[in-house]
Amino acid sequence: MKSFLPLILFCLLIGCVNIQMNGPTSNQNDKYQIDERLLGTWQLKQLIVTNQLMAIDTNKYYLKITPQGFVYNLEVNTCGLLDWEFNGNELTAEGISCTRVCCDGRFDKNSEYLNYIGTYQLNETSEQLTVTSSNGISKIILKRIENENNAW
Repeated sequence: MKSFLPLILFCLLIGCVNIQMNGPTSNQNDKYQIDERLLGTWQLKQLIVTNQLMAIDTNKYYLKITPQGFVYNLEVNTCGLLDWEFNGNELTAEGISCTRVCCDGRFDKNSEYLNYIGTYQLNETSEQLTVTSSNGISKIILKRIENENNAW
């Protein structure tokens, strides 16, 4: 039994990390409920900061929404929202967790405005998503990607 103790502790640790990174299981708190129309992969089409259209390479930036959470990419790193909650169409989160591969903003300074915490609004066909940041500085317009296998 003593030789299995490290293995048991390792499995418990992996399970806790998995719950933290992937969000809750279906029988946990209702705050993690997402409008099913938002699920899928979205590609950036426009970034508007303080009412000005910003120059940004829209082919590089994606947002993936799953029942477990939100993942998006910056210029180099990938980020996810921590302890998020939807209240109507307003998304809040306790924080953002990002990889630290390198230095975002070296070549695309406008990627720093990609903030997906805020108000979500779908168009009538659910093919365009507008996210207005909670601080009101940026508005992100995304289009749904038909074939999610082609996404990042």
